[in-house]
Amino acid sequence: MGGFKIERLLGKAVWAEFYLARQVSLDRGVALKILPAEMSADKANAANFLQEMRLLARWKHPNIVTAYEAGEDCGVLFLAMAFIRGSR
Repeated sequence: MGGFKIERLLGKAVWAEFYLARQVSLDRGVALKILPAEMSADKANAANFLQEMRLLARWKHPNIVTAYEAGEDCGVLFLAMAFIRGSR
């Protein structure tokens, strides 16, 4: 998936899935948000996802996760961001 090796599923939301992945080029762990192909095919969903990616890339704040990379691979939109280990 776009230069990332998926390691495991972190969770699912209504319209996206979240994975722990490794960015191969920089050998670092990331959280990978994926908009599934059936959702990516809908122009309104894709536009909303792209807008979210662009907004996140502009924000710098200690309480907002850092966006690393965004793109499309085989019709699937994705956003790679810093993986913040939390507690459960």
